[in-house]
Amino acid sequence: MEAKTYDKERLEAVKLCRELHRLIIDKKLYLQDNISRVELSRMMNVNPDYLYQEIKLGSGFTLRNFIKAIRMNIAYKMLSQTNCNMKIVLAECGYKDKSPFYRAFNERFHCSPTQLRKRYFAN
Repeated sequence: MEAKTYDKERLEAVKLCRELHRLIIDKKLYLQDNISRVELSRMMNVNPDYLYQEIKLGSGFTLRNFIKAIRMNIAYKMLSQTNCNMKIVLAECGYKDKSPFYRAFNERFHCSPTQLRKRYFAN
């Protein structure tokens, strides 16, 4: 019985993560440096502590890392599908400085943005 309860709770958490992901993308909230859990919870009409717990359960990430993952996925898509200038990629992902972006990208995808781009645009 416990496993079914946990599965149902996890499913609800994943559902909330998807809604939050959509909100963050649609309103481009990932561009904000320090969007707070309180601000997001207000937008989602949930308690801030509940939001934090659901993000952790549904994605395994903290709120900060959840948003960072969204930024990195946008960067990956831009680098693999377009030939945009790196400054544009950084700006579109909410980064002002190259160094933190490169560090985060390498941590997430185990290659540099340049290496990824070469993989997709080798020919």
